[in-house]
Amino acid sequence: MAVPAMFHGRDGQTTCKVSEGPIIDTFFKIMDVINRIVTWVVALILGVMSVVVASQVVYRYVLEAPLPWSEELARYFMVWLVLLGAGLGLRAKALIGMEALINVFPAPLKRFAVETVLLFSLLFLAIVFAYGIKLTIMNHAQFSPAMEIPMSLPYAAIPVGALFMIANAILVAMERWRGN
Repeated sequence: MAVPAMFHGRDGQTTCKVSEGPIIDTFFKIMDVINRIVTWVVALILGVMSVVVASQVVYRYVLEAPLPWSEELARYFMVWLVLLGAGLGLRAKALIGMEALINVFPAPLKRFAVETVLLFSLLFLAIVFAYGIKLTIMNHAQFSPAMEIPMSLPYAAIPVGALFMIANAILVAMERWRGN
């Protein structure tokens, strides 16, 4: 299976370039595999979501028999898609940043500003992770109205997405600190 293009470096190799020891190399390799899997999961979610929404349009306006669960499923899939996709975007360094402001600084201050933003992002994501776990546990006994699934399933996207972003932010930070 080919590696998606966003995980290729300029030399055509996967993004695992930092070499400081076997533990760090293993962490990078594991995260590259996880990122490839998540890329396929996100693509699958997007595909299923598109089919469900298109089916809902046909059922509602052509057959005049709307699907009661389709909007709910699409909404929950969108939440998972956004949170997992944000982790992939973070790893690919494709998220919108404050580059216009940061580029005004001289090189030493620019590096400090970027690392400060990364540190605060990690802190924020750790808080989101902790509260996401609380929300997921609190909503386990509640069920969705149409599909009647535990609400812990859609809420689980919050801690899973936050943890995924944390892991990818750590990889980005390690690459920055080692000059990759």
